[in-house]
Amino acid sequence: MGMAVMLFAAWLLAGLDFVLSRVTNDACEAMREYNADPTTTTLATIFPCQSQASASSTTGSAKSALKDIIAQTNSAITTINSNTGSSLPQICDPYGAGPGYADVACALGTTPMADFQTDFGPYRCVDDVQASCTASNTPILNSNYQNMATAMSAGATVYSLIPNVNDILTCTFIHNAFNVLVTGQCVKLIDGLNISWFGFALSASFMMPLQLYWIFI
Repeated sequence: MGMAVMLFAAWLLAGLDFVLSRVTNDACEAMREYNADPTTTTLATIFPCQSQASASSTTGSAKSALKDIIAQTNSAITTINSNTGSSLPQICDPYGAGPGYADVACALGTTPMADFQTDFGPYRCVDDVQASCTASNTPILNSNYQNMATAMSAGATVYSLIPNVNDILTCTFIHNAFNVLVTGQCVKLIDGLNISWFGFALSASFMMPLQLYWIFI
């Protein structure tokens, strides 16, 4: 009885591992095909990703809005400098001209959006009286500072998220994950399953004559 149970278990495990190896092989092949050309695989219906051109158009709208916010803030800073004789720095515009809006290095002497409060905080006035604010070398009226700080904080957040949004729209993270699996895990997993089902099948093949011998002899 014990031999029969072992024989059944061996064939069962061999069959399960064989099925798993075939399924894994098909899945790995599908991932290879998807990374090579997503438009020709059935996975494209599961992951409806945008092309890079379409994703760039989507993120381009956000970049354009950021450029407008930065331009308005810099205009306000220019006005403050002109009216008070101050020399506050401009805000860095991290993008080039549209429609590409390529990333560009900040111009020398400009302040990144994320550093607005650090660089401009010392020039924040406690109230909105321009004369006293200018006299105390804090030329940015309190209300103006709050508005600019809010805009720059939101802008810095959007700026940091845009690359991630692009990766999500184009499914770059899926391509990267598939690449890791295909190049580093698929072969090992398939080989392991093949060895496993072959081993169980071989063991069952050896046990079969013994089981028959005990039954009929």
